[in-house]
Amino acid sequence: MSESKVPSSPLSPQKLPLLVYLERMTLDEKIAQFIQLAVPFFEGASDAGQITGPMASLGIGQDTVRSAGSVLGMAGAQETINVQREHLAHNRLGIPLLMMADIVHGFKTIFPVPLAIGCSWDLPAGPDGKIGTKWQNSGVNSSFMVNKNAAHPEAILLYYNYMLDNLANPAAGSAYEHGFAKGYDWDIVDGQPTSDSAKIKNYNDKFPFITGPARIPDLYMKTLVKLADGGKPETPFEKQQAESRKPENWYAAKVVMSQIDVRKQNYFTGAATPTMIAKWNLLRQSELETFNKIIYDKLPVDAFDTFVASWKANGGDQVTKEVNDWFRSVQQ
Repeated sequence: MSESKVPSSPLSPQKLPLLVYLERMTLDEKIAQFIQLAVPFFEGASDAGQITGPMASLGIGQDTVRSAGSVLGMAGAQETINVQREHLAHNRLGIPLLMMADIVHGFKTIFPVPLAIGCSWDLPAGPDGKIGTKWQNSGVNSSFMVNKNAAHPEAILLYYNYMLDNLANPAAGSAYEHGFAKGYDWDIVDGQPTSDSAKIKNYNDKFPFITGPARIPDLYMKTLVKLADGGKPETPFEKQQAESRKPENWYAAKVVMSQIDVRKQNYFTGAATPTMIAKWNLLRQSELETFNKIIYDKLPVDAFDTFVASWKANGGDQVTKEVNDWFRSVQQ
């Protein structure tokens, strides 16, 4: 960030009204309030300073961190307290961090939250007896960009192949039977191996991955279904999933796999088409608004038919044509 002149008037941060805060904040400090950083950037975190990959190349300095508005992914009461305390000690105006987390039922939370309990159910059939639901895209979570001047660009493939061969479904008695590394993502507690993060001091399961753990999709889902059916975990992988995944996850997987044929996948993975660029945001907004209003009884169910006709006429048909043209082109 560029340098800004800091107002020299005395401050009493805990008593200042909001407008006074804004008047006394520099431009850089105001901009920084829109910045959300990962946990390792902050002093007081157990993994403070462990910044790797693309994050390390962002050039985020200490001044920016100490003026940042929020942190994403914080977990654990004591670590939250430690990070907030350090932040308040170094933030010029004493503005606390907002603690942000992506939370669904069954996941560990920072503090108790008023979160509704959700459950997965078989999809019901419509009046004509048909069942259908939208499937996520092709399962591509991320893409890697390799420097064209890299001496060994194949190294990333060797690394991930090794992970898939050794960690995705480890053999009993192997070095990875219980996890990646003892004392990090698994340990011996009370004489028994465990991967329970609540039982392991300084638990860390992020270091061996670039974007996520090595995972064989069908093995993962079949294992969860087995557990949901009351099957006893036998392999190292099954035992890891039985300990780390909640029963809610098991039963959700069973529902998904029991109706796999009714889930319609979007196979489009190309660049946005011309009509998408011009109209997709409006089409998507119209879809969300219509569905929400039907769910909350603000519109009758028949409004769906009106929405479909409008969607098609206002660019939907053209988007469909462009996407199908793209699909045919990549099949050639």
